Amino acid sequence: MIFELGTVFNKNGPNKLPSQSKYLCCGIAGDIEKSIWREERSIDIYDAKSLLEGFFKELRIDFNIIPYTNNIFTEGCGYKILIDELEVGDFGEVSKKVSSKFEIKNRSVILIDLDLEKLFKNYIPKSEIKYTKISKYPVSIRDISLIIKEEVFSKKIISIIEKFDLVMNCEAIDIYQGESMEKNKKSLTIRITYGSEEKTLSGKEVDDCESKILKSLENNLEFSLRQ
Repeated sequence: MIFELGTVFNKNGPNKLPSQSKYLCCGIAGDIEKSIWREERSIDIYDAKSLLEGFFKELRIDFNIIPYTNNIFTEGCGYKILIDELEVGDFGEVSKKVSSKFEIKNRSVILIDLDLEKLFKNYIPKSEIKYTKISKYPVSIRDISLIIKEEVFSKKIISIIEKFDLVMNCEAIDIYQGESMEKNKKSLTIRITYGSEEKTLSGKEVDDCESKILKSLENNLEFSLRQ
């Protein structure tokens, strides 16, 4: 996903100055990674709707969508975003005709456009919103596969890993139980995202953190690493 926050100028008719407003524009394309609950697949319009639901839920705002026809969007895949009766944006799947002009082929692109001035001015008390700064430094992503007892839940392992300061995100992406596994055992693969808001981590720093994580897991449960 890429996004941009900027000023948009709108025409107001002849001999009138254009109005201006702050807009947030997001472009979404690519694949959803495989996890325990889903197979890998391409992003679609339903992912955009889910993203908007999460966004408005965080702001505690009820919203609706209605079908919307626009030359930018594929027919039947465009929607207006409404709060009460006020239109605050739109989203949809970019048409193949438009995508081809940007040399995008065989790939769905979802576009979300939000008028933040309407959103923030009318609906969100400033005192109720807090922001977390996004780190400008690159992250390091590593997977570890653990052979554990069947009764051990991934939630327990994730809660241990998330206690480390350099861990920015942690999720289970695969569970395997098959003939090659010992009886009453399963293989759980955890994806860990390492990072810092202050600097780019060195390979040694990530290695050291991973070693400490494994040591902490050893102290809390029985497991072996799957190669």
